[in-house]
Amino acid sequence: MDQILDTWNKVSKPTKDGKRFITFKSVQDLMFLYATGFVDTQKYSFEQWLNAFTSSRQSNGSYLVSKEQWLEKKKYHYSGPVNPPFDPMTIEEKEYTEQEITKLLTQDLIPATSFDKSYVPQVINNLKAQGRLINGKFKIDQNVKKYLTEVIKQYPSPLRVLQVTVHKLLKAKKGDVASAKEELQKSSFFAGASAQQIASSRLSNMVGNAKTTAPIPEEGAGISLKDLRKKRLSTQKI
Repeated sequence: MDQILDTWNKVSKPTKDGKRFITFKSVQDLMFLYATGFVDTQKYSFEQWLNAFTSSRQSNGSYLVSKEQWLEKKKYHYSGPVNPPFDPMTIEEKEYTEQEITKLLTQDLIPATSFDKSYVPQVINNLKAQGRLINGKFKIDQNVKKYLTEVIKQYPSPLRVLQVTVHKLLKAKKGDVASAKEELQKSSFFAGASAQQIASSRLSNMVGNAKTTAPIPEEGAGISLKDLRKKRLSTQKI
């Protein structure tokens, strides 16, 4: 199924002259779609996403998007895997080498946050300066895991938001549009009707098409980083 075309068929509405458009009330709607994982944020910045709507912008700040203009947005749409969200509380508590910590930051932590991978060397240097990376080793304990969890909660990446929302719905076995909309409304993101309908419909489709996967370890279970990654690489493609 072409998700972009399907979205057009569900969300577009005719104006007085009979022409169909998707209407966004303001830039806030475009921010909402970006922040909730509709856009492939690894490839496109918010500025690029916003600039893609320049020709649709109206004098009052709203956006009228024609079918042709909407279909052009397909390249921005995220269509990769939506794996279970990374949970730092499931990491095995032990000493890790500098190489293992770098890999943890690069592959697991940074993608779950709004930070860039360029921060990784800075984090490693800070650990060394603070005397916490001793003889090339750093111990991950309960306090470290709680700290990492808070960092992710405070600065989630759009993909993280998508992962958490999808897997909450999967766990609750709720794949209808109403449940998806309700879950989105629990977040701190606000948007107009069209943006909410696009995001809710997309979530509903994803949950409805999802295959049953192996359960992720509960908090505090403690599992190696290698096994943890294996268990997370198992969900459907959008």
